[in-house]
Amino acid sequence: MVNLIQIDPAVPATYAMSRQKAAEFLGISVDSVGFLLKSRYLPDLDARRLLSMAGQPWLYSDGDYPVLQQGASEHAPKKLVPPRKYIGESAAHSDIECVEANQGVWAGFNVDHVLAARFLPVTLRKFPVSVLQIHEANSADEERVSFVATLAGRVRELGAPHLNYIDKSLSAEDQEIVRTLLTSRSTSTVPGPCGKLKQPNA
Repeated sequence: MVNLIQIDPAVPATYAMSRQKAAEFLGISVDSVGFLLKSRYLPDLDARRLLSMAGQPWLYSDGDYPVLQQGASEHAPKKLVPPRKYIGESAAHSDIECVEANQGVWAGFNVDHVLAARFLPVTLRKFPVSVLQIHEANSADEERVSFVATLAGRVRELGAPHLNYIDKSLSAEDQEIVRTLLTSRSTSTVPGPCGKLKQPNA
């Protein structure tokens, strides 16, 4: 089913896909489409938005960036350390809440790899929605770790890269790294290695 919608009077009307068609178009499940809509990072099923998302190049699992594939947002347990209001990801979170929810405590990360990468992309259903700049690690014990982090970049709406936030205090080179991470797709699982973009013919 395809519906004609108009997001803004100044923008020509476009088509909205059904969840089933959107899932087929993006190569994900219908449940994953629903998950992204519930997260609010995907505000609608506008065909132009989905076309932009489908065109995001893949990050492969043989590169330099660990990745955190997050779950749905929920209120954090009161005694969680470090303390935070939420766990999981949602576009409804403030930027501060986004960092607090994603900086840990986590199990299964190779801390040295995370520190060497300096940037940690956070994904929902393999679409990056934020990137943390990692400054140091706070080990809770030998197997669990949290990170001292700041927000390097964040998606405001999936499929609308012109709205992405990127920290302007970063160097031009680092801004380009964050821009690349935010406009890609990850093949990684939780948590695991997530690679640099493979350049054409590389």
